[in-house]
Amino acid sequence: MHLEVRYCELWNSWYYEGVDPIPADEASSLFESTERDFSLSAVVGKTGFFERKEQPMFVVRASLSGTQVLVLNNSGSEVQSYSYRNIDKERMFLFGYTRHEYADSSLYTPNSYADRTYKWGFSEDGTFEFATIVPGTETDWGNVHSGLDTSILWRERAKFGDWRNLTVVGIIGEAVEGFVGIEWPDVTIDDHGRAHVDSATDVISVANFPATD
Repeated sequence: MHLEVRYCELWNSWYYEGVDPIPADEASSLFESTERDFSLSAVVGKTGFFERKEQPMFVVRASLSGTQVLVLNNSGSEVQSYSYRNIDKERMFLFGYTRHEYADSSLYTPNSYADRTYKWGFSEDGTFEFATIVPGTETDWGNVHSGLDTSILWRERAKFGDWRNLTVVGIIGEAVEGFVGIEWPDVTIDDHGRAHVDSATDVISVANFPATD
């Protein structure tokens, strides 16, 4: 897989810019820092995406408290997001997952204006909640469900540069219908429903965003 990564504090799909760019040669040390007070965003797309004015495929936002993965469509609209909370020095837990649907996927639309949104909230004790959000209607989170096998919701904490592995989760039992994550051509699912990609053969080019005001 040939990909390109650029770093900033925040990716803005509408203005097509990396807000507060972070030089690639500083990104690793900032990622490891325990003192930064901002999220470091790894913006990843096909090699040359930025020069071609294509939207990135996904964005990984890493803060001191956890990691969020945003999966984008060709227009830059957010179609999936999954949020991990750092639990200890080695592990993080998937506590939130969201899917967005848009009537016209050819236009960029902020996720708050999605035509329909599906949200899941997970707890370490195996309980979870689910809600369908439709603009103009009242949202009902419904009942709290229990008994979910949470093993797939745990994973190693994010490692700098290993971005594509974070874009696949797998099959989350009876809580979520279908596959969670990007269905890459090389994705495999083990007997426990956990997804894997062969990122060892990835060719990653690194570039810098132009400076912003």
